[in-house]
Amino acid sequence: MSNEYELITLKAEAAIGEYLNNCVDVEKFLSCCKKCRNYGGIWSCPEFGFDPNDIWKSYTRLLLYGKKIAFTKEACEKPRTQAELDEWYNIRLSNIKRSMLRELLEMEKRHSGSRALSAGSCSECAICARKRGLPCEKPELMRYSIEALGGDVGKTLESYLGEKLLWAQQGRLPAHFILLGGLLIN
Repeated sequence: MSNEYELITLKAEAAIGEYLNNCVDVEKFLSCCKKCRNYGGIWSCPEFGFDPNDIWKSYTRLLLYGKKIAFTKEACEKPRTQAELDEWYNIRLSNIKRSMLRELLEMEKRHSGSRALSAGSCSECAICARKRGLPCEKPELMRYSIEALGGDVGKTLESYLGEKLLWAQQGRLPAHFILLGGLLIN
């Protein structure tokens, strides 16, 4: 724990059929992805040459795995500049996300035939090779996210983990941030 937050691991499991019915809407999230600067520019993000539903349907279970960054009352009350909030979003969360991906990749190694899902888009390379028309330079690390495959992270958090997505507002950190990934398992 830092002096500003506690890092809490979140876990839940869902049958794929149930999860698809409750939390996956590929068309809805594809339209959201089209508005993002990463669309078509990062290998972990749409537009894909495959149907994300095919990935979901090739597994039987989804182990949800997340990290909740629970801020202290003092940290939430402290006014922040936009640069300080950007540091949280772009540096600190990225470091936690990278560590979390390593944990998911270790879990993937222990479960034969499984596939890790990252928390958000891939950020392993400074500039993705896709932008240069080249194949992924780190395929051993690149993983799709729940949302890139059409999953509703907000609904997933509420339905399976009893949590809500929160965002910084008016120059203050929220009570928590949550990064959510998972492991597709047979």
